[in-house]
Amino acid sequence: MIALVIVFPQMVMVYKSGESTVDPSKIQIHIQQESDVPATDSSGKPVEPATDAQQQEKSDDADKSLEDAFKQPPPK
Repeated sequence: MIALVIVFPQMVMVYKSGESTVDPSKIQIHIQQESDVPATDSSGKPVEPATDAQQQEKSDDADKSLEDAFKQPPPK
């Protein structure tokens, strides 16, 4: 198939149009910063940011679960 595409490129270029219909100078991309969005729970109520101790505990729990997932079973 690769050889056919190399020898006959018009097979895959049939639907390619000549000119783009989009003006790249008019494209605008807006990315909302995370700090601009208030944290909310599933009900939409604002959530207070986690303290350093809570973040460390979450990180430790994630590390522990990852370690548990990759533990070798005990030899028989």
